[in-house]
Amino acid sequence: MLDPEGIEERLLEPNMAKVQTKDFPSSQTEYHKLISYLTDTSMIEKNRDDGKILVHRLVQDVTRARMAKLDGLLSTAFEDAINKVTLEWPFLNRNYVTGSAGKVDRWTQCAVIFPHILHFSEIYKELRETKSTPLPCLKFAELLVEAVQ
Repeated sequence: MLDPEGIEERLLEPNMAKVQTKDFPSSQTEYHKLISYLTDTSMIEKNRDDGKILVHRLVQDVTRARMAKLDGLLSTAFEDAINKVTLEWPFLNRNYVTGSAGKVDRWTQCAVIFPHILHFSEIYKELRETKSTPLPCLKFAELLVEAVQ
């Protein structure tokens, strides 16, 4: 669900936020075994310089297509990804004040997370077209409002 061009590993680690997605690794040991397996099978790449995970878009597309066949899994995974990104986004005290985007002290942190929010928007449009739309999510709406300010 995240931007495939560079996923910060902290967004995938099991201890960051409780997830609802079935079979998501629940411990660091499980997580590292899974990352090793996916890297060994070339399903993902791990950039040695910055530690970011790279996923080919075709791998993401196939994975989402398989998830769509399982009742509710796609919506749950979408919501879990949004929850993890929401924890990283530097909200402006959730006071939506116009002109607040000029607060440059948070731009570096926003720049890292922004590609994921854009990717969520693409996935949401795709899911709407395939009638697999996840339930409306307040956190997703908050991220969109913050990202476009």
